Amino acid sequence: MESMKSNWFFDGKIIYVHAGNLVDIVMDVGFGITVKKELKVDGVELPSLRSSNRNERRLAQNVKDVMMERFLNKRCLIETFKDVDGHEYVGNIFIDEEDAEEKFTTIIGTRPLLDVVKVIRDVYNKICGSSGQMDEKAG
Repeated sequence: MESMKSNWFFDGKIIYVHAGNLVDIVMDVGFGITVKKELKVDGVELPSLRSSNRNERRLAQNVKDVMMERFLNKRCLIETFKDVDGHEYVGNIFIDEEDAEEKFTTIIGTRPLLDVVKVIRDVYNKICGSSGQMDEKAG
């Protein structure tokens, strides 16, 4: 029997950036209940801030800095689901931005949202140049 992917959507806010692909979020889960969770952004693998390679550390720090500058304390829509192994929750984060190209329709209407994964890939690719392009599928 094939397992189904269960997605959950929550309104929330990014309150801390650990790394370019790991953030703390506060989510409104309904009924006046908010939950603080650490969330790994799905589909993005970046070098570690603790890498022994200086260039990798610098790249990781640059992506983290951009994440903090652009997304810290911003309202967002958070899509969560279990990872491929089913062991932990990962997610996609969409930031509320008036000039975002993509529109996302929820039960409360249509809102302009910016996909955080696309921003991370753009930053990574600008820093690395054409030789280090981040794969669209693998992250």
